[in-house]
Amino acid sequence: MFLNDKKPIIACATGATGNTAIAVIRISGFSDVNAFKSSFLTKKLLKPRHAIFTKIVEGNIIFDECILLYFKGPHSFTGEDTLELQVHGNQLNVQRIIKHFTQRYDLREAKAGEFAYRAMINNKLSMSQVEGLEILLNAQSEYGLTQGVDLLGGEIHQAFLSLRESFLKIKTAIELLIDFSEDVGEENAKNLFLEGRNEFSQKISELNSRAAINTADLLHPKIVLIGKTNSGKSSLFNQILKKNRAIVSSIRGTTRDYLTEIININGNHFSLIDTAGLRITKDEIEAEGIKRSLALFNEAFFKIFLINPFDFSKEEWPESTVDLVIFTHSDLPGFHEKVNSFRWICDKFNACFMSVGPIEPSKSGPIEPPIFGPIGPDKSGPIEPLNFGPTGPDFIINSISYKFNQLTSARPLLQPRHIDIINRIYIQNAELFSNYDDIAILDQKARVLEILVNELIGIIPNKSLLNSIFNNFCIGK
Repeated sequence: MFLNDKKPIIACATGATGNTAIAVIRISGFSDVNAFKSSFLTKKLLKPRHAIFTKIVEGNIIFDECILLYFKGPHSFTGEDTLELQVHGNQLNVQRIIKHFTQRYDLREAKAGEFAYRAMINNKLSMSQVEGLEILLNAQSEYGLTQGVDLLGGEIHQAFLSLRESFLKIKTAIELLIDFSEDVGEENAKNLFLEGRNEFSQKISELNSRAAINTADLLHPKIVLIGKTNSGKSSLFNQILKKNRAIVSSIRGTTRDYLTEIININGNHFSLIDTAGLRITKDEIEAEGIKRSLALFNEAFFKIFLINPFDFSKEEWPESTVDLVIFTHSDLPGFHEKVNSFRWICDKFNACFMSVGPIEPSKSGPIEPPIFGPIGPDKSGPIEPLNFGPTGPDFIINSISYKFNQLTSARPLLQPRHIDIINRIYIQNAELFSNYDDIAILDQKARVLEILVNELIGIIPNKSLLNSIFNNFCIGK
Protein backbone atom coordinates (compact mmCIF):
# COMPACT_ATOMS: atom_id res chain seq x y z
CA MET A 1 0.00 0.00 0.00
CA PHE A 2 2.80 2.43 0.87
CA LEU A 3 5.67 3.34 -1.40
CA ASN A 4 8.71 1.29 -0.46
CA ASP A 5 11.13 4.11 -1.28
CA LYS A 6 12.54 4.46 2.29
CA LYS A 7 12.34 8.24 1.95
CA PRO A 8 11.83 10.47 4.98
CA ILE A 9 8.16 11.42 5.35
CA ILE A 10 6.49 14.53 6.73
CA ALA A 11 2.94 15.29 7.88
CA CYS A 12 0.89 17.30 10.33
CA ALA A 13 -0.03 14.96 13.19
CA THR A 14 -2.74 17.16 14.73
CA GLY A 15 -5.34 17.22 11.94
CA ALA A 16 -6.02 19.57 9.06
CA THR A 17 -9.67 20.51 9.53
CA GLY A 18 -9.28 23.93 11.12
CA ASN A 19 -6.98 26.40 12.80
CA THR A 20 -5.65 25.50 16.25
CA ALA A 21 -3.33 27.12 18.79
CA ILE A 22 -0.59 24.53 18.20
CA ALA A 23 0.05 22.00 15.45
CA VAL A 24 2.61 19.19 15.51
CA ILE A 25 4.53 18.40 12.31
CA ARG A 26 6.38 15.07 12.19
CA ILE A 27 9.38 14.16 10.06
CA SER A 28 10.52 10.51 10.21
CA GLY A 29 12.99 8.22 8.46
CA PHE A 30 15.97 10.52 7.79
CA SER A 31 19.57 9.40 8.24
CA ASP A 32 21.20 12.64 9.43
CA VAL A 33 19.36 15.13 11.63
CA ASN A 34 22.02 17.77 10.98
CA ALA A 35 20.88 17.93 7.36
CA PHE A 36 17.93 20.08 8.54
CA LYS A 37 20.01 22.58 10.57
CA SER A 38 19.84 25.30 7.90
CA SER A 39 16.05 25.47 8.38
CA PHE A 40 16.37 26.39 12.06
CA LEU A 41 17.77 29.57 13.56
CA THR A 42 19.70 27.91 16.38
CA LYS A 43 23.30 27.10 17.24
CA LYS A 44 22.37 24.43 19.77
CA LEU A 45 23.05 20.79 19.03
CA LEU A 46 19.98 18.64 18.59
CA LYS A 47 20.10 16.17 21.46
CA PRO A 48 17.63 13.29 21.66
CA ARG A 49 14.60 14.06 23.86
CA HIS A 50 15.67 17.68 24.47
CA ALA A 51 13.32 20.53 23.51
CA ILE A 52 14.72 23.60 21.74
CA PHE A 53 12.86 26.87 21.20
CA THR A 54 13.87 28.14 17.77
CA LYS A 55 12.68 29.73 14.53
CA ILE A 56 11.97 28.06 11.19
CA VAL A 57 13.69 30.03 8.45
CA GLU A 58 14.41 30.02 4.75
CA GLY A 59 17.25 32.41 4.13
CA ASN A 60 16.21 35.74 5.66
CA ILE A 61 12.54 34.76 5.82
CA ILE A 62 11.18 33.62 9.20
CA PHE A 63 8.29 31.19 8.80
CA ASP A 64 7.41 30.63 12.44
CA GLU A 65 8.65 30.12 15.99
CA CYS A 66 8.52 26.52 17.17
CA ILE A 67 9.48 23.97 19.80
CA LEU A 68 11.80 21.40 18.20
CA LEU A 69 12.12 17.83 19.53
CA TYR A 70 14.46 15.12 18.24
CA PHE A 71 13.88 11.41 18.87
CA LYS A 72 16.71 9.05 17.98
CA GLY A 73 15.58 5.70 16.58
CA PRO A 74 14.67 3.16 17.73
CA HIS A 75 13.41 5.23 20.67
CA SER A 76 10.61 6.92 18.75
CA PHE A 77 7.05 6.13 17.70
CA THR A 78 8.08 4.80 14.29
CA GLY A 79 11.40 3.31 15.44
CA GLU A 80 13.16 5.71 13.04
CA ASP A 81 14.95 9.01 13.65
CA THR A 82 12.12 11.52 14.09
CA LEU A 83 11.72 15.29 14.38
CA GLU A 84 8.63 16.91 15.88
CA LEU A 85 7.94 20.59 15.25
CA GLN A 86 5.37 22.30 17.49
CA VAL A 87 4.25 25.29 15.42
CA HIS A 88 1.33 27.72 15.40
CA GLY A 89 -1.74 25.91 14.12
CA ASN A 90 -2.99 28.14 11.32
CA GLN A 91 -3.43 25.61 8.51
CA LEU A 92 -1.90 27.97 5.93
CA ASN A 93 1.16 28.23 8.17
CA VAL A 94 1.33 24.43 8.58
CA GLN A 95 1.12 23.81 4.84
CA ARG A 96 3.75 26.48 4.13
CA ILE A 97 6.20 24.80 6.53
CA ILE A 98 5.52 21.34 5.07
CA LYS A 99 6.03 22.73 1.56
CA HIS A 100 9.34 24.26 2.65
CA PHE A 101 10.67 20.88 3.85
CA THR A 102 9.41 18.83 0.89
CA GLN A 103 10.91 21.27 -1.62
CA ARG A 104 14.22 21.75 0.17
CA TYR A 105 14.97 18.17 1.28
CA ASP A 106 14.59 14.66 -0.15
CA LEU A 107 11.40 13.76 1.65
CA ARG A 108 7.73 13.43 0.74
CA GLU A 109 4.35 13.93 2.39
CA ALA A 110 3.19 10.84 4.28
CA LYS A 111 0.16 8.83 3.32
CA ALA A 112 -2.67 8.08 5.76
CA GLY A 113 -1.48 5.69 8.47
CA GLU A 114 2.11 5.56 7.22
CA PHE A 115 3.69 6.53 10.55
CA ALA A 116 1.81 3.69 12.32
CA TYR A 117 2.72 1.34 9.46
CA ARG A 118 6.41 2.11 9.92
CA ALA A 119 6.01 1.59 13.68
CA MET A 120 4.59 -1.88 12.99
CA ILE A 121 7.24 -3.01 10.50
CA ASN A 122 9.92 -1.75 12.91
CA ASN A 123 8.39 -3.86 15.71
CA LYS A 124 7.27 -0.88 17.76
CA LEU A 125 3.63 -1.96 17.54
CA SER A 126 1.98 -5.35 17.04
CA MET A 127 -0.98 -5.76 14.71
CA SER A 128 -3.46 -5.84 17.60
CA GLN A 129 -1.90 -2.64 18.99
CA VAL A 130 -2.27 -0.95 15.59
CA GLU A 131 -5.94 -1.98 15.59
CA GLY A 132 -6.26 -0.53 19.09
CA LEU A 133 -4.74 2.72 17.88
CA GLU A 134 -7.23 2.82 14.99
CA ILE A 135 -10.13 2.31 17.44
CA LEU A 136 -8.74 4.98 19.79
CA LEU A 137 -8.48 7.52 16.95
CA ASN A 138 -11.94 6.90 15.48
CA ALA A 139 -14.16 5.86 18.41
CA GLN A 140 -17.19 8.01 19.21
CA SER A 141 -17.91 6.40 22.57
CA GLU A 142 -16.07 6.36 25.87
CA TYR A 143 -16.16 2.56 25.77
CA GLY A 144 -14.47 2.61 22.37
CA LEU A 145 -11.72 4.85 23.73
CA THR A 146 -11.18 2.47 26.66
CA GLN A 147 -10.98 -0.57 24.40
CA GLY A 148 -8.56 1.22 22.08
CA VAL A 149 -6.23 1.86 25.03
CA ASP A 150 -6.66 -1.73 26.21
CA LEU A 151 -5.58 -3.00 22.79
CA LEU A 152 -2.61 -0.64 22.70
CA GLY A 153 -1.08 -1.99 25.88
CA GLY A 154 -3.80 -2.61 28.40
CA GLU A 155 -5.99 -5.47 29.54
CA ILE A 156 -6.99 -6.87 26.12
CA HIS A 157 -3.46 -6.77 24.71
CA GLN A 158 -2.18 -8.57 27.80
CA ALA A 159 -5.01 -11.15 27.51
CA PHE A 160 -3.95 -11.94 23.94
CA LEU A 161 -0.31 -12.31 24.97
CA SER A 162 -1.31 -14.48 27.92
CA LEU A 163 -3.33 -16.73 25.61
CA ARG A 164 -0.28 -17.22 23.40
CA GLU A 165 1.90 -18.04 26.43
CA SER A 166 -0.56 -20.76 27.42
CA PHE A 167 -0.52 -22.14 23.88
CA LEU A 168 3.29 -22.30 23.96
CA LYS A 169 3.00 -24.62 26.97
CA ILE A 170 0.81 -26.92 24.87
CA LYS A 171 3.22 -26.73 21.95
CA THR A 172 6.19 -27.50 24.20
CA ALA A 173 4.41 -30.48 25.74
CA ILE A 174 3.56 -31.91 22.30
CA GLU A 175 7.18 -31.57 21.17
CA LEU A 176 8.32 -33.32 24.36
CA LEU A 177 5.86 -36.16 23.74
CA ILE A 178 7.13 -36.59 20.19
CA ASP A 179 10.89 -36.23 20.64
CA PHE A 180 11.90 -36.34 24.30
CA SER A 181 9.36 -38.44 26.21
CA GLU A 182 12.07 -40.94 27.16
CA ASP A 183 14.23 -38.16 28.63
CA VAL A 184 11.60 -36.23 30.60
CA GLY A 185 9.14 -39.06 31.06
CA GLU A 186 5.89 -39.50 29.20
CA GLU A 187 3.82 -38.85 32.32
CA ASN A 188 5.57 -35.53 32.99
CA ALA A 189 5.05 -34.46 29.37
CA LYS A 190 1.35 -35.38 29.55
CA ASN A 191 0.96 -33.45 32.82
CA LEU A 192 2.51 -30.39 31.19
CA PHE A 193 0.15 -30.81 28.24
CA LEU A 194 -2.91 -31.09 30.49
CA GLU A 195 -1.83 -28.03 32.48
CA GLY A 196 -1.44 -25.98 29.31
CA ARG A 197 -4.68 -27.33 27.88
CA ASN A 198 -6.74 -26.37 30.94
CA GLU A 199 -5.14 -22.95 31.17
CA PHE A 200 -5.62 -22.26 27.45
CA SER A 201 -9.24 -23.49 27.47
CA GLN A 202 -10.14 -21.22 30.37
CA LYS A 203 -8.62 -18.15 28.73
CA ILE A 204 -10.15 -18.73 25.29
CA SER A 205 -13.56 -19.39 26.91
CA GLU A 206 -13.40 -16.02 28.68
CA LEU A 207 -12.45 -14.24 25.46
CA ASN A 208 -15.11 -16.09 23.48
CA SER A 209 -17.82 -14.99 25.92
CA ARG A 210 -16.82 -11.37 25.23
CA ALA A 211 -16.68 -12.00 21.49
CA ALA A 212 -20.15 -13.57 21.43
CA ILE A 213 -21.94 -10.34 22.44
CA ASN A 214 -23.74 -8.47 19.66
CA THR A 215 -22.14 -5.04 19.95
CA ALA A 216 -24.33 -3.42 17.25
CA ASP A 217 -21.54 -1.03 16.30
CA LEU A 218 -20.61 0.43 19.69
CA LEU A 219 -17.75 2.34 18.06
CA HIS A 220 -20.11 4.50 15.98
CA PRO A 221 -23.55 3.98 17.56
CA LYS A 222 -26.58 5.13 15.59
CA ILE A 223 -30.05 5.99 16.90
CA VAL A 224 -32.53 5.66 14.05
CA LEU A 225 -36.11 6.95 14.00
CA ILE A 226 -38.39 5.17 11.55
CA GLY A 227 -42.09 5.00 10.81
CA LYS A 228 -44.75 5.78 8.24
CA THR A 229 -45.14 9.23 6.75
CA ASN A 230 -46.57 11.72 9.26
CA SER A 231 -45.83 9.46 12.22
CA GLY A 232 -43.96 12.28 13.97
CA LYS A 233 -40.30 11.34 13.31
CA SER A 234 -39.14 14.83 12.37
CA SER A 235 -40.98 16.40 15.32
CA LEU A 236 -39.32 13.98 17.72
CA PHE A 237 -35.95 14.51 15.98
CA ASN A 238 -36.24 18.26 16.63
CA GLN A 239 -37.42 17.70 20.20
CA ILE A 240 -34.42 15.53 21.09
CA LEU A 241 -32.03 18.05 19.49
CA LYS A 242 -33.91 20.98 21.07
CA LYS A 243 -33.80 22.86 17.77
CA ASN A 244 -35.77 22.94 14.52
CA ARG A 245 -33.30 20.95 12.42
CA ALA A 246 -35.82 18.94 10.36
CA ILE A 247 -38.71 20.41 8.38
CA VAL A 248 -42.04 19.49 9.96
CA SER A 249 -45.10 19.50 7.75
CA SER A 250 -48.53 17.87 7.53
CA ILE A 251 -47.71 17.04 3.89
CA ARG A 252 -46.76 13.38 3.59
CA GLY A 253 -43.25 12.58 2.38
CA THR A 254 -41.66 15.85 3.53
CA THR A 255 -38.49 14.00 4.57
CA ARG A 256 -37.26 12.23 1.43
CA ASP A 257 -33.72 11.43 2.61
CA TYR A 258 -32.25 10.84 6.04
CA LEU A 259 -30.89 13.60 8.30
CA THR A 260 -28.06 13.01 10.78
CA GLU A 261 -26.98 14.99 13.84
CA ILE A 262 -24.50 14.07 16.59
CA ILE A 263 -25.80 14.05 20.16
CA ASN A 264 -23.77 13.48 23.32
CA ILE A 265 -25.16 11.12 25.94
CA ASN A 266 -23.03 10.72 29.07
CA GLY A 267 -19.78 11.37 27.19
CA ASN A 268 -20.64 9.16 24.20
CA HIS A 269 -21.39 10.46 20.71
CA PHE A 270 -24.43 8.99 18.99
CA SER A 271 -25.62 9.67 15.45
CA LEU A 272 -29.32 10.59 15.69
CA ILE A 273 -30.92 9.85 12.32
CA ASP A 274 -34.31 11.00 11.03
CA THR A 275 -35.42 8.89 8.07
CA ALA A 276 -37.78 9.11 5.12
CA GLY A 277 -41.35 8.09 5.94
CA LEU A 278 -42.32 4.57 4.95
CA ARG A 279 -44.93 4.22 2.23
CA ILE A 280 -45.43 2.81 -1.26
CA THR A 281 -44.37 5.44 -3.79
CA LYS A 282 -43.68 5.74 -7.51
CA ASP A 283 -41.27 8.63 -6.92
CA GLU A 284 -37.78 7.21 -7.58
CA ILE A 285 -36.01 9.69 -5.30
CA GLU A 286 -38.38 9.07 -2.40
CA ALA A 287 -38.17 5.29 -2.97
CA GLU A 288 -34.37 5.45 -2.75
CA GLY A 289 -34.67 7.45 0.48
CA ILE A 290 -36.96 4.78 1.96
CA LYS A 291 -34.52 2.04 0.91
CA ARG A 292 -31.64 3.84 2.64
CA SER A 293 -33.80 4.43 5.72
CA LEU A 294 -34.54 0.72 6.10
CA ALA A 295 -30.84 -0.15 5.69
CA LEU A 296 -29.90 2.34 8.43
CA PHE A 297 -32.61 1.02 10.72
CA ASN A 298 -31.45 -2.57 10.31
CA GLU A 299 -27.87 -1.74 11.34
CA ALA A 300 -28.69 0.78 14.11
CA PHE A 301 -27.57 0.44 17.70
CA PHE A 302 -30.89 1.78 19.03
CA LYS A 303 -34.06 1.48 16.94
CA ILE A 304 -37.06 3.70 17.60
CA PHE A 305 -40.28 2.91 15.75
CA LEU A 306 -42.95 5.59 15.73
CA ILE A 307 -46.60 4.66 15.32
CA ASN A 308 -49.54 6.89 14.61
CA PRO A 309 -52.28 4.60 16.02
CA PHE A 310 -54.84 6.26 13.74
CA ASP A 311 -52.84 5.24 10.63
CA PHE A 312 -51.17 1.88 11.21
CA SER A 313 -51.89 -1.81 10.68
CA LYS A 314 -50.26 -4.98 11.98
CA GLU A 315 -48.85 -5.81 8.54
CA GLU A 316 -46.72 -2.63 8.61
CA TRP A 317 -44.60 -3.72 11.59
CA PRO A 318 -40.87 -3.70 10.61
CA GLU A 319 -39.01 -6.96 10.06
CA SER A 320 -36.09 -5.76 12.21
CA THR A 321 -36.14 -5.85 16.01
CA VAL A 322 -37.15 -2.67 17.82
CA ASP A 323 -35.81 -1.10 21.03
CA LEU A 324 -38.49 1.51 21.64
CA VAL A 325 -41.99 2.07 20.24
CA ILE A 326 -43.51 5.51 20.49
CA PHE A 327 -47.20 6.07 19.94
CA THR A 328 -47.78 9.60 18.65
CA HIS A 329 -50.71 11.97 18.16
CA SER A 330 -51.77 11.55 21.78
CA ASP A 331 -53.51 14.93 21.60
CA LEU A 332 -56.23 13.57 19.30
CA PRO A 333 -59.60 12.34 20.65
CA GLY A 334 -59.81 8.56 21.00
CA PHE A 335 -56.03 8.12 21.31
CA HIS A 336 -56.14 5.74 24.30
CA GLU A 337 -58.78 3.54 22.72
CA LYS A 338 -56.66 3.27 19.57
CA VAL A 339 -53.48 2.44 21.52
CA ASN A 340 -55.28 -0.36 23.34
CA SER A 341 -55.83 -2.11 20.03
CA PHE A 342 -52.05 -2.64 19.77
CA ARG A 343 -51.67 -5.03 22.70
CA TRP A 344 -50.19 -7.61 20.31
CA ILE A 345 -47.03 -5.46 20.17
CA CYS A 346 -46.62 -5.70 23.95
CA ASP A 347 -47.10 -9.46 23.90
CA LYS A 348 -44.86 -10.34 20.95
CA PHE A 349 -41.95 -7.92 20.66
CA ASN A 350 -39.03 -6.86 22.86
CA ALA A 351 -39.71 -3.19 23.20
CA CYS A 352 -40.26 -0.35 25.62
CA PHE A 353 -43.40 1.70 25.13
CA MET A 354 -44.30 5.31 25.74
CA SER A 355 -46.56 7.91 24.27
CA VAL A 356 -45.74 11.44 23.14
CA GLY A 357 -47.97 14.22 21.99
CA PRO A 358 -47.04 17.48 20.33
CA ILE A 359 -43.54 18.90 20.89
CA GLU A 360 -43.30 20.20 24.43
CA PRO A 361 -40.73 20.65 27.20
CA SER A 362 -39.45 17.56 28.98
CA LYS A 363 -41.31 16.48 32.08
CA SER A 364 -39.38 16.98 35.27
CA GLY A 365 -38.91 14.37 37.97
CA PRO A 366 -37.00 11.10 38.41
CA ILE A 367 -36.62 8.87 35.36
CA GLU A 368 -36.66 5.12 35.95
CA PRO A 369 -34.68 2.72 33.76
CA PRO A 370 -36.81 1.25 30.97
CA ILE A 371 -37.76 -2.41 30.94
CA PHE A 372 -36.40 -4.40 28.00
CA GLY A 373 -38.43 -7.49 27.16
CA PRO A 374 -42.01 -8.36 26.35
CA ILE A 375 -44.46 -6.13 28.21
CA GLY A 376 -48.08 -7.15 28.43
CA PRO A 377 -51.08 -7.66 30.63
CA ASP A 378 -51.26 -10.40 33.25
CA LYS A 379 -52.80 -13.31 31.38
CA SER A 380 -54.40 -14.64 34.55
CA GLY A 381 -56.36 -11.51 35.41
CA PRO A 382 -58.65 -9.01 33.74
CA ILE A 383 -57.19 -6.93 30.92
CA GLU A 384 -56.59 -3.37 32.03
CA PRO A 385 -56.48 -0.45 29.56
CA LEU A 386 -53.03 0.70 28.43
CA ASN A 387 -52.67 4.18 29.88
CA PHE A 388 -49.78 6.24 28.51
CA GLY A 389 -49.07 9.85 29.38
CA PRO A 390 -46.97 12.36 27.44
CA THR A 391 -43.23 11.90 28.09
CA GLY A 392 -40.38 14.14 27.02
CA PRO A 393 -37.11 13.21 25.31
CA ASP A 394 -35.40 12.55 28.66
CA PHE A 395 -37.09 9.15 28.75
CA ILE A 396 -35.66 8.31 25.33
CA ILE A 397 -32.17 9.44 26.31
CA ASN A 398 -32.40 7.40 29.51
CA SER A 399 -33.48 4.31 27.52
CA ILE A 400 -30.53 4.64 25.16
CA SER A 401 -28.08 5.15 28.02
CA TYR A 402 -29.51 2.16 29.88
CA LYS A 403 -29.02 -0.18 26.90
CA PHE A 404 -25.52 1.15 26.24
CA ASN A 405 -24.47 0.63 29.86
CA GLN A 406 -25.99 -2.84 29.99
CA LEU A 407 -24.15 -3.90 26.83
CA THR A 408 -20.75 -2.44 27.75
CA SER A 409 -20.83 -3.82 31.31
CA ALA A 410 -19.98 -7.25 29.83
CA ARG A 411 -16.85 -5.73 28.22
CA PRO A 412 -17.58 -6.96 24.66
CA LEU A 413 -14.80 -6.96 22.06
CA LEU A 414 -15.29 -4.47 19.23
CA GLN A 415 -12.76 -5.41 16.55
CA PRO A 416 -14.47 -7.75 14.01
CA ARG A 417 -11.16 -9.46 13.14
CA HIS A 418 -10.55 -10.36 16.77
CA ILE A 419 -14.11 -11.65 17.20
CA ASP A 420 -13.81 -13.87 14.12
CA ILE A 421 -10.41 -15.32 15.09
CA ILE A 422 -11.41 -15.91 18.72
CA ASN A 423 -14.48 -17.84 17.55
CA ARG A 424 -12.28 -19.96 15.26
CA ILE A 425 -9.73 -20.58 18.04
CA TYR A 426 -12.56 -21.61 20.39
CA ILE A 427 -13.84 -24.19 17.88
CA GLN A 428 -10.35 -25.43 16.99
CA ASN A 429 -9.51 -25.74 20.67
CA ALA A 430 -12.47 -28.07 21.22
CA GLU A 431 -11.45 -30.19 18.23
CA LEU A 432 -7.84 -30.30 19.37
CA PHE A 433 -8.59 -31.88 22.72
CA SER A 434 -11.15 -34.37 21.44
CA ASN A 435 -8.31 -36.54 20.04
CA TYR A 436 -5.31 -35.83 22.25
CA ASP A 437 -4.47 -39.53 22.70
CA ASP A 438 -3.26 -39.66 19.09
CA ILE A 439 -0.06 -37.60 19.13
CA ALA A 440 0.11 -37.28 15.32
CA ILE A 441 -3.42 -35.83 15.09
CA LEU A 442 -2.70 -33.67 18.12
CA ASP A 443 0.40 -32.20 16.51
CA GLN A 444 -1.40 -31.49 13.24
CA LYS A 445 -4.31 -29.69 14.90
CA ALA A 446 -1.97 -27.76 17.19
CA ARG A 447 -0.22 -26.33 14.11
CA VAL A 448 -3.56 -24.98 12.83
CA LEU A 449 -4.28 -23.53 16.26
CA GLU A 450 -0.84 -21.88 16.37
CA ILE A 451 -1.56 -20.04 13.11
CA LEU A 452 -4.80 -18.65 14.55
CA VAL A 453 -3.21 -17.60 17.85
CA ASN A 454 -0.38 -15.84 16.01
CA GLU A 455 -2.87 -14.17 13.71
CA LEU A 456 -4.84 -12.87 16.71
CA ILE A 457 -1.87 -10.87 18.01
CA GLY A 458 -0.80 -9.91 14.48
CA ILE A 459 2.27 -12.02 13.87
CA ILE A 460 0.94 -13.08 10.46
CA PRO A 461 -0.89 -10.11 8.92
CA ASN A 462 -2.11 -10.14 5.31
CA LYS A 463 -2.09 -7.35 2.74
CA SER A 464 -5.86 -6.88 2.53
CA LEU A 465 -6.03 -6.62 6.33
CA LEU A 466 -3.29 -3.99 6.35
CA ASN A 467 -5.13 -1.93 3.73
CA SER A 468 -8.44 -2.05 5.62
CA ILE A 469 -6.80 -0.94 8.87
CA PHE A 470 -4.41 1.76 7.73
CA ASN A 471 -6.90 3.39 5.37
CA ASN A 472 -8.82 4.50 8.48
CA PHE A 473 -5.85 6.44 9.90
CA CYS A 474 -5.32 10.14 9.55
CA ILE A 475 -2.36 11.45 7.56
CA GLY A 476 -0.12 12.32 10.53
CA LYS A 477 -0.50 8.94 12.23
